[in-house]
Amino acid sequence: MNPFRQRIRQSIPTKPCKLHWITTPKRRVQGRITAFASLPDWQARRQSATPSAPRSCGHLDEYLAQFTAKVEENGIIVHRATRMPPKL
Repeated sequence: MNPFRQRIRQSIPTKPCKLHWITTPKRRVQGRITAFASLPDWQARRQSATPSAPRSCGHLDEYLAQFTAKVEENGIIVHRATRMPPKL
């Protein structure tokens, strides 16, 4: 086992680390709720965005090609995986 993974396994059982792993998701959810509550018409915005989700997901390959072209145009090298990695 590499040192990084070994350190993770040693750290997780500690009380502060456990507390962090328990409270972080709760804080994230609470932050999202607070952010949405600050928008005056968040429910209407959410409803209006719902129909666009299937349209967006249906064109992910096109969006990826556009994004890749723009990034490469800006001088960034894009590396793509040749195959799917095995599940962890």
